[in-house]
Amino acid sequence: MTGDAPPLFADEHGSLIDDLNAVGYPIRRIDELKAWRYVDAVPVLIDWLTRLDGIEQEVVIRALTVPWAKPLALEPMLAVFSSMSPDESGKRWAAGNALDVLWSDSHFDDLARIAVDVGYGESRQMVVYGMRKSKDPRAVDLLIELLDDDDVVAHAISALVRLRAGKARRKLKQLLDHPRPYIRKEAQKALDRIPAAGRD
Repeated sequence: MTGDAPPLFADEHGSLIDDLNAVGYPIRRIDELKAWRYVDAVPVLIDWLTRLDGIEQEVVIRALTVPWAKPLALEPMLAVFSSMSPDESGKRWAAGNALDVLWSDSHFDDLARIAVDVGYGESRQMVVYGMRKSKDPRAVDLLIELLDDDDVVAHAISALVRLRAGKARRKLKQLLDHPRPYIRKEAQKALDRIPAAGRD
């Protein structure tokens, strides 16, 4: 006797699907939310963000990777990113991608700490890329430092291009000798796009 499988997206207190139905979204699967700009669902999704784990939590993370989840979802997503175990690198990357979409300079220090923490490896790539949105004067220097970090160098280059960071040109020229052809190519493209008199 195998018994019934446990319900999806549920815990002992209820079901995420039921809670979403209750606030006006008649869905049977989370991906059906895509039919709406589901602003009213954001608080419900945040509530369930830490009540689920594994692939179910990742589905909720991805559902919160939308501009209209700002500003409510940013702090909870920061906490979830930091709380994951090292063997959850794929899910942590998804949370980092959410942090890019949810980016706010009001949490620059928290986001910067993630960006420079080598212990997070490639999971922080999209957080580094999120620096392109920052107006904080520390962003450019932080990104230049990250050009020495092989896990995130490509994303740092892309962010510096978006910021038109002229002061990065010297370091970018050094990357023309990088052992990885892709990085050499991205560095040259960045030098072609960033004017010498760009943002300091």
